[in-house]
Amino acid sequence: MTALTLSPERPVADARIDGPRDSFDSLDLLTTLARFKKLIACFLALSLSMGLALALLLPKTYTAGAKLLPPMEPESMAMSLMG
Repeated sequence: MTALTLSPERPVADARIDGPRDSFDSLDLLTTLARFKKLIACFLALSLSMGLALALLLPKTYTAGAKLLPPMEPESMAMSLMG
């Protein structure tokens, strides 16, 4: 694995001459995340603070629902005897 360095001797188009890789290397992922940990932490903190500010500043709204049923008809004596 070669490091990606940009220099006048090596143009950007030729920086990756080995082509795409078919395998996944978790160490590469971890090192990339470690390199950008400050950026990730800043983005996370900014997102959390914006979400918290939005949740606290928006007015609270409540929704209620009701269903009205028609009045029940009184049972006749014959219906109550039938069960």
